[in-house]
Amino acid sequence: MKTVFLSIGFFLSCLSTFSQSSGEKQLKADRKGVQKERAKFDWKSFDNASKISIDSIKPIALQGLWKSYYGLFKFGDMVNSMNLTQPFIIEISGEELRRSADSNFEPFTIQSNLLISNNGKEKGYINKITATLLVITWESGDNFTRYYYEK
Repeated sequence: MKTVFLSIGFFLSCLSTFSQSSGEKQLKADRKGVQKERAKFDWKSFDNASKISIDSIKPIALQGLWKSYYGLFKFGDMVNSMNLTQPFIIEISGEELRRSADSNFEPFTIQSNLLISNNGKEKGYINKITATLLVITWESGDNFTRYYYEK
């Protein structure tokens, strides 16, 4: 009987591991990186495992509606993660974006992995791009919020 419960427990843990989204997996990896590196964690870095290189990031690679159910943030010395019940979005159409379904599209520029919008008032660092995952860290002063957008 004990073996059956252990087998069921193992099966359920494997099932939950395989059912994790790519955003959730990346969040866990980044969380471990923050814990290991502490203040040296680079919120602005670009992951070389991305589908394109840092000097090839163009608006065409970001097209479409991306939704984030996971985030990692740093406010002062505090770092924490969040699971969102309502996703944050970023939608990119041509060379314009919006970060809310209620907002208007506005132009943006990309310089290396730095995305600048709202007439320079919003800065986001593209950390990773794959076919289904777009990781962007938004900077506000000394604070950072990283969202794991998925298609």
